[in-house]
Order: sequence, then C-alpha cells, then structure tokens
Amino acid sequence: MHELAEYLSRRYPNEFQVVRHDHISGASESAGAFSGWGWEDQPPVKTVSITSLGVSYELPLSVEDGDRAPERALEIAGLLYVPFIFDLVSSLILLFCFFF
Repeated sequence: MHELAEYLSRRYPNEFQVVRHDHISGASESAGAFSGWGWEDQPPVKTVSITSLGVSYELPLSVEDGDRAPERALEIAGLLYVPFIFDLVSSLILLFCFFF
C-alpha cells in the first residue's frame, strides 16, 4: 500500500498528495524496520490525500499499527484505485469516441 501511495503521488501529482513521517520512533527506528519504505531514501508515507475528492487516509506502518491495521491497509488501497480507474475509463471513452 505504501508503494501504491508513492507511485500514485508521483504519477498523478495533482490528484494524489502525500505527507511523510518526520522519523520513525522507538524500537522500529533502531531496527530500521521501516526505513526503506519511502522511495529515494525518504521517510515512509504517513497520509495520502485524493485532492479532487477532498479525502485523506492515514496509512498504517505495520500490521500492529492500531486496530484492524491489515484490513484498513487493504481498504485504503482499494479506495486509492477508484480515481485511477475512473481516469482510465474516461480516457478509454474519449479514445473510443475519437475513432468512432
């Protein structure tokens, strides 16, 4: 899910925006467990926002990051695909109309 947020924010920067963790505290920081989750040595994504819908989602860092963290991660990943698929379908409709 962190990979998806990274990709979408770079592929569609006007549609998806991310806020990153300042740093990871506690045992995770010393172990470096999440240090590689951000692209290009950046901290992992904390929040991803879909600007056109005006919604934001806080991404769990691990399966133990709050209640139902694994389920929340999958739900958020599914919700992030909605604007992406809408954009794809819109493009296909325009392409179809152009040729017919």
